[in-house]
Amino acid sequence: MSAETVSAVAAVASAIVSIVAVAAAYRSASSAEKSATTAVAALHRAAIQELVTLCHEVLAEEFRANRIVSDYRSELNALAVFSGSDGGSAQMKLLTSLENNLSTVHTLVSEAKAIVENHTKLFAASAQDLDQMSSRLGLSRVQLVAIREQLENQLSEMQSQNHLYREKLING
Repeated sequence: MSAETVSAVAAVASAIVSIVAVAAAYRSASSAEKSATTAVAALHRAAIQELVTLCHEVLAEEFRANRIVSDYRSELNALAVFSGSDGGSAQMKLLTSLENNLSTVHTLVSEAKAIVENHTKLFAASAQDLDQMSSRLGLSRVQLVAIREQLENQLSEMQSQNHLYREKLING
């Protein structure tokens, strides 16, 4: 074999190896792109799941607050009867305050309810929109917890006062 033939065979072999390398690089880049797309989709699904979980936490706080409000009304009525001030201005003031807190609770949970009812729309939301919703709902949850704790404290005080009135009635 002449040097020219060896050189031609080497050039053809080199070209074939180059073509194979290009094909492998293309497949590798394609796989990397698919992996990146899959990772972005997984992160988006995780953000949606986190947001929906936060919505359920907000709704659970609403449930707790509503339960406390129901107990609060009962205790307030009992306290008004025990203290002889049923229908008085103090009772009305407390009921107005209670209704204001309840109105605030309903306002704070409105976005969470809307998201849960239309959760399929979240798949079209951008990551920035999901972050903004999460931030607003996180703030709502903090405010709801504060309202609930305030109502629990007021309820506890009222229950203590009612307990004292009951003791007084029983012991004469």
